[in-house]
Amino acid sequence: MLLVFFSCSKENTPDTVEIPFTLEKDYLLIEATVNGTKGKFLFDTGSNSSCFGNVKNLYPVGFSNTQWVGRKEFRLMYRLNKITFGDTVVKTKSAVSARPDLVKNLKDNGWDGLLGCMIFEGYWVEISYSKRKIILHKEKPDYFSNHSPVVIPNKDDPHFCIPITIDDKIFYLSIDTGLNCAFLFPGGVISGRNSNEYREIVSNERVEQYHLVKTNEIKILDETYTDISIMTNSYFAPNAISQKQSIISFDDVGLLGNTFLKYYDVLLDCRELRKGKTTGMYYEPNTPLAERNYGFFSYIKNVPEFGILNFSITESGIRIRSILKDSIAYNACGLRPGAVITRINGEPINKYFRHELLEPSFYLTVDNFTILEDGIERTVESPVKSRVYEVPTAD
Repeated sequence: MLLVFFSCSKENTPDTVEIPFTLEKDYLLIEATVNGTKGKFLFDTGSNSSCFGNVKNLYPVGFSNTQWVGRKEFRLMYRLNKITFGDTVVKTKSAVSARPDLVKNLKDNGWDGLLGCMIFEGYWVEISYSKRKIILHKEKPDYFSNHSPVVIPNKDDPHFCIPITIDDKIFYLSIDTGLNCAFLFPGGVISGRNSNEYREIVSNERVEQYHLVKTNEIKILDETYTDISIMTNSYFAPNAISQKQSIISFDDVGLLGNTFLKYYDVLLDCRELRKGKTTGMYYEPNTPLAERNYGFFSYIKNVPEFGILNFSITESGIRIRSILKDSIAYNACGLRPGAVITRINGEPINKYFRHELLEPSFYLTVDNFTILEDGIERTVESPVKSRVYEVPTAD
């Protein structure tokens, strides 16, 4: 594999650049003009290079030829010269691709492209969720007091990985502003555990190993979380990607997304990303721990007994992405990842409030579901209401 990256030019740019952003469904989006296209771009610290469809007038500088979750990918990389944020031009020499599947995914979400962390190399990058701004500094600001060490496993594919402790074992989470959930924990969490300490998850996401694991204690940044269940994740299958790419096994690396990060203001040292160097991450909490809500997709205080763990709400209904294998939904209702719940109790999904659909206990109160799968619609009676399963009573 050959990847060519260029550092961010510091010429003709202000000492401080402020870039407003919005959080939409917990995705971090910024308005910019890139390669002549003005639009809305996803800012993704989980990606080093950028991606958008319009690569006309850009100069090819290299190519990527690697394996991605078991399949080979070849794509040209282009050199991006500058990005305009409002009236401010940021000089940059970072890599851009026009990867067709990713371009389609971006367009499906209504975005014009993705901007990776390399576009801001040469700066201290402040992501201020309290101000809704990305602020570029040439010198470190003095108003951050908390610090976390950071590991960049591979300088050719730089990602910021912060250490966490799960039941006295150290893992790493890659800071990923392109992720709209809180955590995706490493698959290696189950190593050394008894099988009764975790449950298998069936998913149509690109995962090799996926389990629901009960934990005693998790320490991350300045907080400690006790007695929660977490979802493990192995998006980067270890047997599909050369272990030479990383000094850390992918089985030990998870992801930390915006649904967690938005409760902090974060400062990343991006001055020498191309060399794989950083002095770490600085942060300040902006919301008390008791007031935070990470959802139940990756951090679960009370496991949803019905069994649906991860889904997206679309115009057609509730599209299931992850489900507990030994659950009511899987065994009794026959639900599988990819199926769409189009109606609940005969009513279309848009008749229900979003906060209802996001509450795990809601599904224990339903009489019947209408399910669309492989083009065929069917209605199933809820086994809970038919007393095949007993509904838990509140304490």
